[in-house]
Amino acid sequence: MLDVAVIGAGPVGIACAAECARRGLRSALIDRGCLCAALYRYPTYMTFFSTAERLEVAGLPFPSVNAKPTKHEALQYYRSVASAFPIDLHLYQAATAIGGTRDDFTVTTERQDLRARRVIIATGFFHRPVPLAIPGADSPAFSHYFVDGHPYAGQDLIIVGGANSAVIAALECWRMGARVRIIHRDADFYPGVKYWLLPDIRNRIAEGAISVEFNTKLTAFADHSASLQSGERRWSVPADFVLALTGYRADHSWIQSLGIALDEHHAPQVDESFESPHRPGISLAGCALCGDDTSSIFIENGREHAVVIADRLQADLRQ
Repeated sequence: MLDVAVIGAGPVGIACAAECARRGLRSALIDRGCLCAALYRYPTYMTFFSTAERLEVAGLPFPSVNAKPTKHEALQYYRSVASAFPIDLHLYQAATAIGGTRDDFTVTTERQDLRARRVIIATGFFHRPVPLAIPGADSPAFSHYFVDGHPYAGQDLIIVGGANSAVIAALECWRMGARVRIIHRDADFYPGVKYWLLPDIRNRIAEGAISVEFNTKLTAFADHSASLQSGERRWSVPADFVLALTGYRADHSWIQSLGIALDEHHAPQVDESFESPHRPGISLAGCALCGDDTSSIFIENGREHAVVIADRLQADLRQ
C-alpha cells in the first residue's frame, strides 16, 4: 500500500510527491496526461514571469541560463525532480473515483486501483477551457490553446480575449507573419496584463500592425469568415483561424462528488494544513484550492502547500 497517492502531476503535484518521498513516505503521482501536461501545452517560447528560485520545489535548485526560465527549462527541471525521488508514476490514466476512508483509500483510475493511506488532490484546470458556445467552435481551425505562431503565418487570425495569453499570442503571431485581429468583450485589456506587454501591444495597435475590436463579441466562425457583434452593429471579417483564449475553469463538480464541501466561491473547505474536514485523509494543494478565482494560486505559492501537507503526513504516518 502507498503512503500517499497524489492526483495531478503538475509542478505542485510533483512538489507534493517529492516532499513526501524525501520524508520517507512511499508516494505515487497519478495524472490523466504526461508530467506537467498543462505546462507542456503552454506557448513554445514562453518565459515565466517568476524567477527560477521561486519555482524551485523539494529543495532542489532550478538551474537556468536566463533571469526568468523558459518553458523548456521548466519541463526539464520538473522531470528531474520527479526522477530524483522514489516516486511511482501512473501517467495517462485519469483518476475517476476515491473510495474508502483515512488509512485505506482506493484510488480508481482508468487502468487500475491503487491503495493509499492518504490522498492529495493537486489537479489544475488548464484542460477545461471556458467554452465559447458559437457556431463553428467545433472547427479544427478553432482552438482554446496557443502553442506556436508559425502555423498562422500569412493567415487571417482572430484572437478572442484581453488578458496575458491573448496579448502574448497576438504579438508572437504578428511577428511570425499573421494578420492579427483581437476581439475583446470589454472596453480595454484586462488590468492584470503584465506591464511590459502593454506598451508593446498598444504600439502595434496604434501603428495599425494589429487590429483590435473592443466591446465586441465573436458570434460565429465558418468558411474563412468571423461574425462580430458590438451592440446593435453586426459585421463579418476574414478569419482563417480562431484562438479563443478566454480562460479555464476548475472541475468543481468532481471535487464535490468526493464528499469535499465547497464554499460559495466553489473553493474546497480545508483546515490549516489543507486537509478536508469532511473527507479526513484527503488533502488539497495548488489550484485544486482556488475555486472560481483561478488567478489566486500558482506555482510560487502552491509549492508552499506541499511542504505544509508533507510535514503533517510525516507526523501522522511515521509516529
